[in-house]
Amino acid sequence: MKRFAAVATLGLVGALTLVSCGAKITLEEAQEIANGYDVNATSEKYSGGTVKTVTNVSKLEGNNAFKLLMEDVLGFKKGKDVKEDETRLVFVTSAELAGVSTAGEVTFYKSGKALSYKASYEDKQLGKVKATAQYTAEGLAKSSKTTMNYDSDGNKFAATITVTYTWKKA
Repeated sequence: MKRFAAVATLGLVGALTLVSCGAKITLEEAQEIANGYDVNATSEKYSGGTVKTVTNVSKLEGNNAFKLLMEDVLGFKKGKDVKEDETRLVFVTSAELAGVSTAGEVTFYKSGKALSYKASYEDKQLGKVKATAQYTAEGLAKSSKTTMNYDSDGNKFAATITVTYTWKKA
């Protein structure tokens, strides 16, 4: 749960595969597409699904305070961790896209009605962060990938979090 909170803090649920090919669009165009998804029709089509989260912490070195922060507060442990859980439907929203756009350098894409984005920014606790997220043509979360690299004052942290959603037909 702590790890999920850390990912959510990044403003990326989703989040988490490579951005599909598509045309670059503005935040406003992405929000317009997100606002156009028929949540009710999609909710009748799918009953929920599963979310698989793979966290791979390849580097976690440093002083005790740093390790305490990363391990006990944020929930990161060195090595690979795989979790799979049931989930409700997760839709992209215009508010989420607006939040992501404030994180740093963000590029939005569309392929038909499917949205995706690629983001890159600096975070005080997690260092250099790069993230991608993909959504289906119905606005459901599809996958995302977040990489984090921190290296300061002898404290080092590197991790990749990949999240993949599978939706069940109703």
